[in-house]
Amino acid sequence: MSTTKHTPGPWNVRKKGHPFAGDIFGPNTHGEGEQMVAQAFGYETTANRQLIAAAPDLLAALVWIMEHRASCDIPSPDGEWDELASAAIAKATGQ
Repeated sequence: MSTTKHTPGPWNVRKKGHPFAGDIFGPNTHGEGEQMVAQAFGYETTANRQLIAAAPDLLAALVWIMEHRASCDIPSPDGEWDELASAAIAKATGQ
């Protein structure tokens, strides 16, 4: 993946004292240590934190797959997975 505009991964989950709240941290792009990149609240907090923390890895994997799809022998009926993957990448990168 070329240059990213988001905080690079890996992102890590840190639970707060309350079971329905938590923070997601990534590398500090302006120095050493970490910085908070997101907070999650609500009944689905654990699942939301895990999904948010996986976002940079998921994006990188999807971009890699799209860049190397020509060398893969995976059929895509009517280009459906190309469209889905391209739409997800565009949503994640703000394009």
